[in-house]
Amino acid sequence: MTGQTQHSLHQDVTARVRNVVATTTGLGTDDRPIADEASLWDAGMDSLASVRAMIAIESEFSIEFADEMLNRQCFESISSISAAVASLPVSE
Repeated sequence: MTGQTQHSLHQDVTARVRNVVATTTGLGTDDRPIADEASLWDAGMDSLASVRAMIAIESEFSIEFADEMLNRQCFESISSISAAVASLPVSE
């Protein structure tokens, strides 16, 4: 895979994660923009919102987060969630 293709895939994953997070938590919407590296927790995400986002992301990408990924660090930012998503195989 070329560098350009990998970059495009990363952008697609990040855009989809951003959309799911905005839909499930209200963070990162046009009214409440948030940078990819910004802390979602500092922006107002709570544990219930993180669970809603996790379930929606698993559904969106047909993945399942491993138990060891279910932590605040993994769901810290759009970037950290996107990296986690990219590291997981698609579920059957």
